This record gives sequence, C-alpha cells and structure tokens, in this order.
Amino acid sequence: MFLERKINSKIESDREIKRRGFNTVPLVICERGDLGKIENFITENEAPFYIVRDKAGIVREEGSAKVEKEKILDHVSKLDKFSVEVSSISYAKNRKLFGEIMISSDNSIYFTGTDDKTAAGREYLTKAKWNIETDIFDKKLKEITDMDKIIDYISVNNLFNTVVEFATFDKGVGVKQEEVVVFELRTNY
Repeated sequence: MFLERKINSKIESDREIKRRGFNTVPLVICERGDLGKIENFITENEAPFYIVRDKAGIVREEGSAKVEKEKILDHVSKLDKFSVEVSSISYAKNRKLFGEIMISSDNSIYFTGTDDKTAAGREYLTKAKWNIETDIFDKKLKEITDMDKIIDYISVNNLFNTVVEFATFDKGVGVKQEEVVVFELRTNY
C-alpha cells in the first residue's frame, strides 16, 4: 500500500506528517500578536536556531531559515499567520545523513544528500555529496551511513513514490525523540 493521498503543498505535507504521526521538529502556528504563544514555544523548545515561515513558505528575508531566538519577534512582526519551528541545524552535531529520497514502486531510488553538518535548509542540494539514481539493490548504497535506516523507514511507512525530505541522527531528536526526522513529503509539487 502506498501513500493514499497526493500532497500538493507544504501545508498539505505538514498535515500528512502530523496525521501519520511521523517524527518532525517542534513547530507552532501563530497569528500576529501571539507573543505569549511564541515565548512559551521558545521556552519549551530551547534551540540555537529557528525557522520562521509565512503561509506561502519560508519568508524570503536573509536569515529566516536560521533565526536566533532573540530575533524571532522582529521576523514575525510583519506576518499575519506564520509558523515558528526548531531549525534542523540546531541538531547538526548529531546529524548523520540529510537529504531527500524517493523510492519508486519499481524499486528505483533517487537520492540527493550529504553528511555535511554545516548544511541547513535545502543546502543538501547545493552541498550534495551524493546525487544518485539507481535501484535499492545497488551495493554502493551500503557505503552511505544510515541509508539502510531511511530505506527501512520508507518501506515500513509505505512512503513509496513520495519524495521524503529527512535527516538521520545518532540519537533521538525532534518531537518524538527518534533517530529519523521527516521534514517534508512531496508527491505533486
């Protein structure tokens, strides 16, 4: 059984990740003036960096994908509805593999990723160590740390024919304190 629904946007991806109960980074949805809600979130989810997103995606200002907690209120002051989430770069010292992968129903695999701990956001694309198109039986995949972990994760969770943006870690992180974090699922965008 494959992913039952098509995912057409980041908002739909977030909903599907939540619906399926996948581990992700802590996130809160806010509206202009929710200062107490933002402060509580930051207190409960202490991290070096956060991401601020408006309804259309990451705010296209310098540093919105890597915002220090002291600067969050400045970033959100211009937004009506937005999210604040812990940036994955906050977990970078424990990150082992970071990228996006799709395994097709015919066992083809497409993977772009890195083990570069300085990569943030979608920099796994520009700092890619691997950009692979092969099949899941390719022995070279075993040479990539944690590739077996993410392939197993996709198989167990029936995420075939879906681009999975993810990271693996050497300890539990994220909302559920697990070693795999899913940032985004894509099928139609």
